[in-house]
Amino acid sequence: MFIYFGVTSMLNTCTEQKVANRKSVFDIIERDEKFSVLLEVLNQTGFGRALRHEEKPFTFFAPTDGAFYGFFKQSGDQSVHIDRKISITSILGQHIIPGVSLYSDDLRRKSALLTLEGTRLKVRLDNHRIFLNDAQIITAGTAAINGVVFAVDKVLLID
Repeated sequence: MFIYFGVTSMLNTCTEQKVANRKSVFDIIERDEKFSVLLEVLNQTGFGRALRHEEKPFTFFAPTDGAFYGFFKQSGDQSVHIDRKISITSILGQHIIPGVSLYSDDLRRKSALLTLEGTRLKVRLDNHRIFLNDAQIITAGTAAINGVVFAVDKVLLID
């Protein structure tokens, strides 16, 4: 079961699902139709298997389909290709914070996060909304047995 909250209520209350369910991060993504493009990318790159079986906690900022469509439009490509596996894998690494399950309260107290790729994401608050660089977190964190998933409205790219 997926629990969604409006952004304002997400930030003004402590109602995030913090009790881990029996689903992995991958299972949560797989069951949500707003992540169909992400699911394809995860399966093509082998990242899906890692997200399903990783035992150490991590936080995953999952780009929605709309985020990927915007990325494809910006990059001039309209689909995900297996021959772009290396760059896509690197981009996915920008969405993972290893070793910790973070929730909205945790993010509000941070100014930056270190990604799996070793780069930093700037965390900022704007009118009760949380942003990572220029991507907005659009759902409350959903706990999994191996981490936390947030939906974001843009693919996270590091300049």
